[in-house]
Amino acid sequence: MKEKNSKLKIQQTSFKKLDFLFMGLLFFCIGFVLNIAVIRPNPTSASVCLRQSGVYTHINPLLLCDSPEAKGVSQYTSLQKKIGDLIKNDVSANLVQTVSVYFRNLNKGEWVGINENDQYSPASLLKVPIMISYYKLAESDPSILNKIDVYDGSFNENANETFVSPYDIKPGAYKVDDLIKAMIVNSDNNALTILSNNIDERSVTEIFTDLGLPVEGKTIDFMSAKSYSQFFRILYNSTYLDQAFSEKALALLSGPDFPQGLRAGVPDSVTIAQKFGERTVKNQDGTISWRELHNCGIIYYPEKPYLLCVMTKGTDYQNLATVIQGISKLTYDNAANL
Repeated sequence: MKEKNSKLKIQQTSFKKLDFLFMGLLFFCIGFVLNIAVIRPNPTSASVCLRQSGVYTHINPLLLCDSPEAKGVSQYTSLQKKIGDLIKNDVSANLVQTVSVYFRNLNKGEWVGINENDQYSPASLLKVPIMISYYKLAESDPSILNKIDVYDGSFNENANETFVSPYDIKPGAYKVDDLIKAMIVNSDNNALTILSNNIDERSVTEIFTDLGLPVEGKTIDFMSAKSYSQFFRILYNSTYLDQAFSEKALALLSGPDFPQGLRAGVPDSVTIAQKFGERTVKNQDGTISWRELHNCGIIYYPEKPYLLCVMTKGTDYQNLATVIQGISKLTYDNAANL
């Protein structure tokens, strides 16, 4: 009986050893599979990350990571083709000469573009980095926003604008914070001029340098739809400004500015944080050579927010606005599948 019990114990011990061996082999296999499927980077989908410049001892601040274009993903390929077909029709109808589009799914990081690297003049789109520069300074010195600047009425930079706001600033004294609001919410060029004249140029240059963007090119066309979109991405991700100022900036950009473009292609119930820019280039005799109209922003589609930047060149602003509106509506109508 003792001999049988002894054999039984030996068998039980052997089974336990086999169980441990089997479990160990199982976990090893699982770990090996996970290592292949998850941990190892895919060389075809490597991201390029930008980090904030500066001399730091213990940190290396991350600004944003760019992913490869979503090639081969059916729903994005479909969207790209639909937008491309719409642009071809608009060009054939003489509504526009050239169009660039950059779309990015802000939850997944997947993106597609059409001529997204073509260069344009950003015009009033540059009001966004001016705002970001002031808010960056205010993080360490909040009193900057309470500084008083005076508009004496000796100039009017809004006089030649096509898409004008009825709420331009009047001669008087203004806090910097209020001038920023006027510059963004009402696209006030007089407020922009005052703010630009009263900030160290290096503070503005720094954000372009951090994002690897040209401050200005040899020609007026030096910004693309894809590169400009980085300003909205760092605000949405709160990777350049702190959370409070990122939220404040996007709240201002969610105002009523420019209802004719992206806003017109989206239901009123959906929030949009956006900025537009217009530029007219004339010949020496005063005739119009071409016009540019751009509109970029974040469309807060329910649970699927996305970034859309459209840059256009043509001769008629109303036609260009119609082109932007059509691309916005088409994108929104397809957003549910992305």
